[in-house]
Amino acid sequence: MNVPLWPLAGLFLAISVSAHAADAAAVYSKGGTNPAAMACATCHGAEGEGMAAAGFPRLAGLSANYMRKQLADFASGARANPIMQPIAAALSHEEADAVSTMLADKPQPQVERIDRTALVDGPGESLALRGAWDRNIPECVACHGPSGTGVGDAFPPLAGQSAQ
Repeated sequence: MNVPLWPLAGLFLAISVSAHAADAAAVYSKGGTNPAAMACATCHGAEGEGMAAAGFPRLAGLSANYMRKQLADFASGARANPIMQPIAAALSHEEADAVSTMLADKPQPQVERIDRTALVDGPGESLALRGAWDRNIPECVACHGPSGTGVGDAFPPLAGQSAQ
């Protein structure tokens, strides 16, 4: 009996690929396979909401491509941070991809729309809406969008993040 083996080879390939796929929830809550890849939830909160008092940003709802890029930049040293660099370097590509995708699927906090023509109240609001052109600093909303809600993968939302 002459049975083609290619369908069986395809099945084994599919099984091996899925067996190597990273479990995003496990990596996020318990850490990666490398012990140096600490659990993301330790600093960024159980649902990616961040920990404002400690200065750890919200990750929930950010673009998956943006988070992948930041993790790659931390891992390579292109983005400096003494906490994130060793953790990002310890994550496998699959783990970083899985966690980025999982966090992107989480909801972002609701934010109020800001009227850019309103009177500004305080230096933070002034910087966000008007910039500090005497120091060559454009207004935050020019890049990060109306109300700081983000623009595509290049400019993440600032709204809903802590001021730390």
